[in-house]
Amino acid sequence: MHIGFEEDTGHIYEGAGRPEYAVVPPPLLTQAKLIESEVDAANLPRGISMDALRWLFREDSFDPVTRVRRGRLYQPFPAGQPDECLTRGHPSMQFANHRQGESMTKRLHHHWPCQELLGKPRGGQGMTLALGRDRAWSMWRIVQVEQVVGDDVLVTLKALSSFGVLPEARLDSLLEEHRQPVQRALDRVLDSAFRETAISVIDQCRNALMVLLGRWLASQSLDSKVVELDLGKLVRRIREAPYELNAAAGVAEAVAKLHPRGKANEQETRGLRLAQEEDAELSVHAVGFVMRELRLAQ
Repeated sequence: MHIGFEEDTGHIYEGAGRPEYAVVPPPLLTQAKLIESEVDAANLPRGISMDALRWLFREDSFDPVTRVRRGRLYQPFPAGQPDECLTRGHPSMQFANHRQGESMTKRLHHHWPCQELLGKPRGGQGMTLALGRDRAWSMWRIVQVEQVVGDDVLVTLKALSSFGVLPEARLDSLLEEHRQPVQRALDRVLDSAFRETAISVIDQCRNALMVLLGRWLASQSLDSKVVELDLGKLVRRIREAPYELNAAAGVAEAVAKLHPRGKANEQETRGLRLAQEEDAELSVHAVGFVMRELRLAQ
């Protein structure tokens, strides 16, 4: 099925060979961008009037509890944008100087099923899709891709939003000079989450854990030298009395062990697998867990 969006009226048309018939009520359309590198995340759509040659996501369903969306994905039709399309008119035009069902030429942003996605490895399954535009967007994992009757490309998306992943920081228990470095480290985690490569996210999480644990221990013991320790030594400190934070130590240690997976020589000599998106997601959640264990979360 082809789909067409009329910018002047907001009317939407669809049809097997061309966007011919009005869609009533109109579906929710969102511009989309496949994120294959960090550069892609900085090149999001600027809106359909300024940046029409982008993919479109047509939402069919959304479950806010599971944060799963299903819908159809389209790419620009090669005829050009906007395209002169012969349509059957729109119900809203019934009182205008036009009879419903009579052919009428419209200038539409013309899209058709997204064959580009199907050409990706595994049909795009497991890749990241940005929805929205440069001023407001969200990131989603493509968990399933199907081609249905009519050649539509149906995708199932799982939210990868950083909202709610890290708790709101409560830093009043830290010494004043330590609060800003901790907040900066947490902000870098949120900035990198689901936008940068998996190993970049893991690196930011490892750094945030070092800053969190070092500044927290310094505030507890009033020993300023503790902020100079690496993550392994900080983990050993919080395992010992009087802290005995074994759970926090365990997840921090897991992130520390993921860090070498981004280094080619470590992968070769130690037979490690390459870090994946799920490892990065685990690392982000580990930072939130440690914040809660240290009572640094609201």
